[in-house]
Amino acid sequence: MTDGSKIIWPDWFCYACKDQYTWENDSRYSRLTWAHEPIGMPVVFQDTVADKIPCPKMRDVATNWASWGKRSLLLHGTTRLGKSRAAWEVSRRYWKANYKRQQFNTMRKFEQNIEEGFAKFNHNQLVTNMINVPFLFIDDLGKEKMTARIACDLFAVIDERTINQRPTIITTNFTSSGLLDRFDDVELGKALIGRFKDFFDCVGATKKDENTP
Repeated sequence: MTDGSKIIWPDWFCYACKDQYTWENDSRYSRLTWAHEPIGMPVVFQDTVADKIPCPKMRDVATNWASWGKRSLLLHGTTRLGKSRAAWEVSRRYWKANYKRQQFNTMRKFEQNIEEGFAKFNHNQLVTNMINVPFLFIDDLGKEKMTARIACDLFAVIDERTINQRPTIITTNFTSSGLLDRFDDVELGKALIGRFKDFFDCVGATKKDENTP
């Protein structure tokens, strides 16, 4: 539930039972409404029409991908083909199917959180939160230079999440070789890309339907 600025997680009934409880009369929740969209979903993506996503592969992901029980998802390709929209549609469908906590980070925000974590002495807790959140979405991987610190924390998050089958969605403009060039520590970069190949469904965005002449 939300008041537009904060989230309250009721722990006394499930969403399917909400109509059986007069929560409007409960002072704890009287000013809140049900959060029908994923928490943190940008307004511009809330009115996405999947059929209008430019790339056919991204349209298919937006509408059908639901392997979040065991797999994660990596969307790669050039800009303006619908990668982020497709990822948010998956996030939306996961939210409506599970109503579990989600966390969204751009790589800029990921880097900012890591830096602030060291400054505020809560770095370990921030990384642990990203490891344990039921659903994690990282947008624009590779946009920021992968310093040793950022790369190490990113690998720790991805490694822990994949071995525990917690779904992660990542979007990037880079292929494996292009992404590897962003790493100061090449071996760590190779290890991270290996995790992507083993545990992620990797889908590349294309400019047109491959069946189109």
